[in-house]
Amino acid sequence: MILVPQEVVRNKNITNDEVLTYFFVQVLTYSPNYDSCIFRVSEVIDQAFGETKSHSLQNKVRKEIDGLIDKGALDIEVKDHQSLRIFMSSFQPNNEDHFIKVDAEDARDLVDNVSRGKSDVLRYYMLLISTFNKFGVGQFERRWFADIMNVKEDSISHYTNILENLKKIFVYRSADFYTSNTYGLYKNREAVTIAGEKRSRGRAAHANANEKRKYVSMYHYFLKGKDYPIETIKEILDYLTRRNKEVGNLGNRARGMTYDLQPLIDKING
Repeated sequence: MILVPQEVVRNKNITNDEVLTYFFVQVLTYSPNYDSCIFRVSEVIDQAFGETKSHSLQNKVRKEIDGLIDKGALDIEVKDHQSLRIFMSSFQPNNEDHFIKVDAEDARDLVDNVSRGKSDVLRYYMLLISTFNKFGVGQFERRWFADIMNVKEDSISHYTNILENLKKIFVYRSADFYTSNTYGLYKNREAVTIAGEKRSRGRAAHANANEKRKYVSMYHYFLKGKDYPIETIKEILDYLTRRNKEVGNLGNRARGMTYDLQPLIDKING
């Protein structure tokens, strides 16, 4: 398990490609037993992609390392074009509590099995992990991820589908448009389902409460003389009829009151 500084993963100024490179530099070099070590760019490429002879990858990864150095994310002393000395301070966040735990094999599996947008999917996966609560469940909205990654929200949905298909994450989708999805690692899918169902029940209860307030308020305004269209009065009557029936079925356990519907009926019939 690799402990990645959250501030790197969430830094909007660090690109998705740079996050991927940062992660595999850490996989290759980090050790608590020494202060620094020398590595070669080809070794990072081997860690991330399983190859060492690609000239384009050599240039690309070296450019990303230079970008990370310029942004203060990696503390590196350049020895020559291919050899660099990295200091372990590169992997310490400003706040020591702000790490995310990423399985190196899962990360490599993503890079191996995603044909396009490898760094985008990996960065999104790490961002998801950074939002988990103590139960391994997250509930952030798509636009939060899209803003950090500088992509469209539709792209976030695409990355989600990829991670689901690879069984890296499990998503409980809300039935209504206004509630964000509930998600977590695939191994925590039971906790995700429990949390998702709880949120859905809460949302439904909130919607029911709003509906009650709406029609009860309209009922009282009607009694005070407010003139509503007949179709609206029928809606009020329909809701309060169902409400009276629910209260009646509860008997002594009922907390609510029943409403006199005759004024509504008289208005409709009149």
